[in-house]
Amino acid sequence: MRKGVILIACVMSAAAPALAGMGSLVNSFPNRGRFTHLGMAADASYLYSYHYDATTNYPINILRRSNGSFVKSIPVRFPYLENRFLRGLSYEGGGFLRANNYNNRYVARLRASTGSWVSSWRWSGGASRYGMCINGDKKNPGTATRIYQNYLTGIWWVSNTNGSLISSFQAPFTNYAYDLAWDYTHNYIWYANYATRWVVGMTSAGSVRESWPLKSTVSYPYGVAYHAGRLYVSTSGGSPDEYIWVYDCSYTDVEPASLGKVKAIFE
Repeated sequence: MRKGVILIACVMSAAAPALAGMGSLVNSFPNRGRFTHLGMAADASYLYSYHYDATTNYPINILRRSNGSFVKSIPVRFPYLENRFLRGLSYEGGGFLRANNYNNRYVARLRASTGSWVSSWRWSGGASRYGMCINGDKKNPGTATRIYQNYLTGIWWVSNTNGSLISSFQAPFTNYAYDLAWDYTHNYIWYANYATRWVVGMTSAGSVRESWPLKSTVSYPYGVAYHAGRLYVSTSGGSPDEYIWVYDCSYTDVEPASLGKVKAIFE
């Protein structure tokens, strides 16, 4: 398995030409609190970082998107009182978040300012779903049509925004992603592979379009968020610990990775 992890990084690296801007680290700042941050979302002003900490009842910390300064914490008001199972957080637009509860198997709609529950839908069948994002232009509420979910083994599910399953597929490689981010500029899904510590941008059909390694001294990338050409990745280990890394994602026009080569590594 170790050999596979190393090789997949090499394939991704070869598939992502060095374009000015794309993948460049442009900012970084500490994340609020201790322990793991398993979901993150962004709007024009704020980052919403889910904090897996029992001592504070697993809140969402609201940070200023420009510099990470703390604004306030809000409770996750899931209707089934299982906020410790949140895996995946996405900004829908119009002041709402979507949150994924992998244990009770539902996606909830929450008010971004308070964390209060608005609505939810359950899914049936399949494994627990960890990462989640909702598509659409975040600047134009009401444009979302799809919700994407995944599991660590690389299974993906595509549903409409009310929970009806549209399709599912097995990605040709294991993605180890706890959170997903929708890039409404390029129609990509971004995630961070916590095993290889690589950031990956792929199409909704599973084709890898961009990738780069995280800083070598950090580990456990979990939460990811996208807004206006910037990708935010939270890490919960290594040095420095509990940090948010901001990357430039404003360029495109690259050739897709050869998924056949990636698949062959694990066969």
